[in-house]
Amino acid sequence: LPAAKEPVEDSTFIEKWTWYVREMVNFKEKPSGLDGYFDLLFEASDRDNIEKGKLSIYDKMVRDEIQIAAERDYAVRTGREEGRAIGLEEGRAEGRAKGRAEGRAEANIETARKMKADGLATESILLYTGLSREEVENL
Repeated sequence: LPAAKEPVEDSTFIEKWTWYVREMVNFKEKPSGLDGYFDLLFEASDRDNIEKGKLSIYDKMVRDEIQIAAERDYAVRTGREEGRAIGLEEGRAEGRAKGRAEGRAEANIETARKMKADGLATESILLYTGLSREEVENL
């Protein structure tokens, strides 16, 4: 609790809960804008005087919220990691495809140069390399 920071709009349940528990002794009244499950927290601040039924309800709510928050955080973290992995793999596949295409184009140009140097007809060079007439003439 000592490291708990005042929550902001996108704070997780755990971040809110730890800060409010730590600061509860400093509040003269319940702060506005808290989620509903914090209502019982303020009612339960004097745990010795609270009804046993309400205390167990509050404890269960907190455990449930902690579990939900942990599961949500895990799901978000796992989803992000999987998304990055998919994105990286897609990027790699795209990069490999682009590299292969560039390699084929360079190989075709080199083949066309050799064919042209050996005196082969432009029509044959076009047929075997797939280059355009302009590309072959510019070699």
